[in-house]
Amino acid sequence: MGCRYCKILEKENFGDLLLETRHWIVFLAPNQSLVGTCVVALNRHLEGLSGLEMEEWEDFAPLVKRMEHALKCAFHATMFNWGCLMNASYLKDPPEPHLHWHLIPRYNHEVKVNGVIFEDVYFGHMKPQPPKNISLKTRKMISEKIKENL
Repeated sequence: MGCRYCKILEKENFGDLLLETRHWIVFLAPNQSLVGTCVVALNRHLEGLSGLEMEEWEDFAPLVKRMEHALKCAFHATMFNWGCLMNASYLKDPPEPHLHWHLIPRYNHEVKVNGVIFEDVYFGHMKPQPPKNISLKTRKMISEKIKENL
C-alpha cells in the first residue's frame, strides 16, 4: 500500500526530524499552536494499534520518557496529551491509516520563542487550539531547543 505516511517517512519531509529510534520516527508537527507538538510515527506500515509487536511497545516506552523530558526542559511543559486518533485517515477514499501518535505538550503558562508568545488558551480541556503561523526561523528554534534536550 502506498499510504501517505509511508511516503512521508521515506522522504522524511513531514516536518523537522527530531529523533529516530529503531521503530519510531519523531517529527515536529506542522501546527505549533502548542509549542513542541510532535508526530510520532511507526517506521513500518501498520494500520492499527493492536498490531504493534512487543519490541515496538518496548521501544515506545523510553521514547515517551525522552520526549516528555525534552519538552519539560525546553519549554517547561506542564503535562502531556498523547493521542492515537487517525480520524482524518478515514476521510479519504480509500482510507490511508498509518499508526502514529500526536504528542501535545500542555501549558499552564505562556511560552516565548523568538519573540513569539505561545498560549495554551484551553489548558485542561480537550479543545483544538487555533492554528498558529510561525516563521521558519522560529520553527527551527523550537526544533533545536527540543533536540538540545533529547
